[in-house]
Amino acid sequence: MALALRGYAPVGPGRRGAQVIEFGTRHQPSYAWSFDRGDGLANVGYGELLHEDRPAPTRAQLLERLEALLPDATESGRHWVGHHLPLSTARWRLPTGRVLLVGDAACLVNPLTGEGIHYAVATGIAAGRAAAAALRDRRPEGAGERYARATHRILLPHLRHTALAARLARSTRVIEAGLRASAAHQRVFDDFVELGLARGRLTPTVALGLGRAFLASIRPSGRPQEPA
Repeated sequence: MALALRGYAPVGPGRRGAQVIEFGTRHQPSYAWSFDRGDGLANVGYGELLHEDRPAPTRAQLLERLEALLPDATESGRHWVGHHLPLSTARWRLPTGRVLLVGDAACLVNPLTGEGIHYAVATGIAAGRAAAAALRDRRPEGAGERYARATHRILLPHLRHTALAARLARSTRVIEAGLRASAAHQRVFDDFVELGLARGRLTPTVALGLGRAFLASIRPSGRPQEPA
């Protein structure tokens, strides 16, 4: 489970016309964002993974952590709303009854990004098709099983990859290596976008990019660099 807060505030200096994401360093995984809407306001927010061994952050703490990562992002902000995000897992399963759950209601929130639009659209389409087919066959009780089969085929391999990536992302070193690899190679960046916003997977390109980023942080001898 994650917790996120979002509001709207005047676009900050240097963020006009930009989509800004700043990853947290103290609470992993976490990030703050500022997305210019084009009307003088930005969609700004902050989210982080919740942990069983510590209490959930308060509204004030979420705003404080957002401000720490993106200074002045909360100034004159309004319409602040927060919500828990049920993150998807590698063992994701759907009930097969007459109620078809989609999107967030089906615990389909990407554990890397907190994104859920792709899942909501994909499962919404699958649920509609399953319901229509069940009614056509005059077997409404079969809609749940039909829908579960369709969504597992579409999403389950992807969810196994995002679950693994989310575990790796709890390491600051992995996040930093991923950012370096994405900046250096467009294909790595594109594969990460697919993994975090659509139904991509951890590709050989991503693995190679991460490996190169790790190697670049050590000396040619293979021994870690001494701290400056």
